[in-house]
Amino acid sequence: MTQLSLRRDLSGGDPAHGVRQVAEHSGLIEPYSLRALLGGTVATGAIWRGFHHRWEYNHRLNRFGSYVRTRENGWVVGHTAASGSGPDTAHFEDFFTAVRAPGVRFQQESVTIPIEGSEVTRIPFSKEQTIRLDTPLADDECWTVVLNGFDISSKADAEKLIRFDVEVTDRTAENNGTEIQFTIEGSFESACRTPECETLEDRVKYEIDVYSLLIRGDDDTLTIAGRDHVMNGYEWGVGGSDEEIHSENLGPATATVDTVDPDAAKSVLAFESILIDIDQMDRSGVGHPALATAEAVHLLEWNTAIENQTRGNGAVSARVQLFFKNWRQGMKAAHIPQSEFALKDAGRAKFDVVVRHLQFDTTAVHERKGRAGTIDWVGQNTDPNSADARKESEMTLD
Repeated sequence: MTQLSLRRDLSGGDPAHGVRQVAEHSGLIEPYSLRALLGGTVATGAIWRGFHHRWEYNHRLNRFGSYVRTRENGWVVGHTAASGSGPDTAHFEDFFTAVRAPGVRFQQESVTIPIEGSEVTRIPFSKEQTIRLDTPLADDECWTVVLNGFDISSKADAEKLIRFDVEVTDRTAENNGTEIQFTIEGSFESACRTPECETLEDRVKYEIDVYSLLIRGDDDTLTIAGRDHVMNGYEWGVGGSDEEIHSENLGPATATVDTVDPDAAKSVLAFESILIDIDQMDRSGVGHPALATAEAVHLLEWNTAIENQTRGNGAVSARVQLFFKNWRQGMKAAHIPQSEFALKDAGRAKFDVVVRHLQFDTTAVHERKGRAGTIDWVGQNTDPNSADARKESEMTLD
């Protein structure tokens, strides 16, 4: 029988993770019983709460993403951005909550899903996922799976977004609590009938990476509380500055979820699903008359974020920023000469998200954070699947 000696200080991190690394390095498989002995140790997780994103003038969707994921040395928060033909700078902020809680464990999963179909057609996608647990679920454990971000990238011509939705659904514990099964499902719709597009080609070809997060803990330390359905919708025109829309006026909505455990130390709201639906309206008097039926609009700004969380009167509330913007005054001067061809559309936006309330009874660290940055993109219909379209940074717990 092979013996394993652990000569390392595990006090500064997650002992269970350290044992697993040493065991795997020695060619051993960590036994369930050892993992169970360490089940009450401190673990670290990062819960994604969405993003703000703004170009300096509007574009097709070549690549777009915001997420939190794990890598060898811990957690990273990431953002992706790529325009179509025109160069530009994307300004972004990603939101997340860092949690280190005794008795609570986190496990991130991701899946890549191809999206292929025809323009102006809703393309559904669905992928079943299985998480194999290090230790079986105990009778007194609570658990759930939430969204931890997404990354959409074009595999052919960049398109203009009409609809995108994604959710985690059908969560079940299987095989005597040794596996968690769930489904990632959603849909995507786009079109491009303006001059920068391949107007004779109506095929859509994208790929989406969806990140999910399993959160588990005994019922003395973790409570999976209620959830809230949050919606927002509005229209905009193509007139002068009086018709320009702004996030502070139209973007904010409110999520309110009852507190199940009034003694819980901390609360986090996380996304279970997100939906954005954009309709083009009349483009009368703007651009060439043939463009009035282009069916989709360019993206200037898109926000979907849980912000400013407060607690009181037996409930947790948060501002949920849900905002899409197609044009702004002065954008044609942003990156001359390419930006001079930027088009203004009238349209309507609709958002529909579901947020889940998580309560942690004991937390060593609980921080709501935002990470701001920029991505400079060369345009020229460059392949968006490159490191230049991505910014990642390590998450720290102070």
